[in-house]
Amino acid sequence: MKQFLMLSLLLLTMQTEGSSQIRSERKIVGTYGFTFDKPLESNLYCEIQFSKSGKYQIDLTEYLTDDLLQGALVSCGDYIIQNDTIIMHNAILNYSLKAVVQKTGLQFVFGFQSLLNRTIKKTYDYTDINEPLYGKNPVNNHIITINKLGQILCKSIGYPNIQSGIYTSQEYRLILTEDHTYRWDIMNQTISEGKWTQQGYVLTLIDAALSYPFHAIVSMGKLQSMLLPSEYEGINLTKRN
Repeated sequence: MKQFLMLSLLLLTMQTEGSSQIRSERKIVGTYGFTFDKPLESNLYCEIQFSKSGKYQIDLTEYLTDDLLQGALVSCGDYIIQNDTIIMHNAILNYSLKAVVQKTGLQFVFGFQSLLNRTIKKTYDYTDINEPLYGKNPVNNHIITINKLGQILCKSIGYPNIQSGIYTSQEYRLILTEDHTYRWDIMNQTISEGKWTQQGYVLTLIDAALSYPFHAIVSMGKLQSMLLPSEYEGINLTKRN
């Protein structure tokens, strides 16, 4: 009888936790967003989507004209819910973001500096995520790219020293200073900041908020993204004169 009661209580607890998890997921699913307040009079909008299938996606969008829209991906991957905390795991770069669900919206407690210290309100109870962008445009996964970086380091002989300055490619901008700090901007909005180091041909950026490394390959007057936020691999950043 005692064992039966204990088993019944266990099953009831599991059902309660399961029901709570389902309610949390239903509560989370949808689209959230906010407009950046810097630079002043900015019309750059950040949109965060959570799908029923456990996918998330963070995008930046800006209306250049009434009918011309520019956009860029910041992060995408899978998410899970633990109590009132959403844990987002980037599909390519192997870092995580965390946000707490509040009555007034979401509040990031761990992530890029530009996402912290703000309440992000829900704008829609649905999302149009069907297939994440990383699924449509396959790129090398994190481990393969890290191995590739290791091979490049082994061959780092006669490499060029990185020069401080501004490196750009379309909507992306990387600013490297002489005191070894950096700033990574997407569509003129700062997304990542921290310290940079060079080892052979590999430039490493350590995000101050995430404590996570991003990488690029150094060449004469250029940088090639290997694992930079948003543009994971392939783009070339050219140094401004």
